[in-house]
Amino acid sequence: MGTPQELFSFATTAGALPSTIVRPLTAVVALSMLVTPLVLMLYERVLLPKMDEMDKEVAAPERPADEIHSKDGAVIIAGFGRFGQIVGRLLRASGVPTTVLDLDPEIVEVLRRIGLEVHYGDASRLDLLHAAGCARARLFILAIDDHDKAMDIGHTVRKHFPDLPILVRARGRQELYQMTKLEPLHIVRETMGSAVDLGEKALVALGFRAHEAHRLARGFVRHDEAAVARLAKLYGQDSKLFFAAARDALAETERLLREESGRKFDHADGWDNESLRADGSSRG
Repeated sequence: MGTPQELFSFATTAGALPSTIVRPLTAVVALSMLVTPLVLMLYERVLLPKMDEMDKEVAAPERPADEIHSKDGAVIIAGFGRFGQIVGRLLRASGVPTTVLDLDPEIVEVLRRIGLEVHYGDASRLDLLHAAGCARARLFILAIDDHDKAMDIGHTVRKHFPDLPILVRARGRQELYQMTKLEPLHIVRETMGSAVDLGEKALVALGFRAHEAHRLARGFVRHDEAAVARLAKLYGQDSKLFFAAARDALAETERLLREESGRKFDHADGWDNESLRADGSSRG
């Protein structure tokens, strides 16, 4: 059997089909050949995963929230993934009582097996927040991955427990700007601390004294946080004004750090130790 084009050509030659019909048929066949790979790609990458998710939801009935025995004066942590776990373990090791909520049943079960007390439940539910003891809690730590879900939880906590201090984890600046609307006690950017620590080590490796690299790194954080606080007030308004302010903030941070790098400081003896310098060298 020949190609569609060959068949149409034969039909036209034989007089079975007029050229006025063959031309649009040829165009339709060519278009279908062009579109078919795109449709298959859409099916495999978009529709099929959605259907799998729907099958899982049908197959696995929703698990009811765990019963929570709240503790007076506890710290409530919403989200106990790779970020929240570190916070929770530090508080636990320091003797601070915590009530932990997480919506991932696999995480809950794994952490329970290693001896950590984690409750399964949706922290955006007001009844669960009451059960967790938000009315008597000392602090609420919002550390879940899903930004939209985090905002829902934050708004619920802020509305119904207005006096409860909130600490928030943001993955980047865009999320941070939005989370300022929750009026948290403090917002921590997820990768900020580790990135600055690596930058500090890079300065030492390049010949900066350890005390100077540490001071520059802390100065960078201080100036950047001040800039973020100013930019958050402009976020979502005039984009030209926002990006102009962002460029000014970037230039100001670099200018201030260059000025600080040129100053002379008195150091504690511990900072002046040869072991804290890069390969025993100093930067002039």
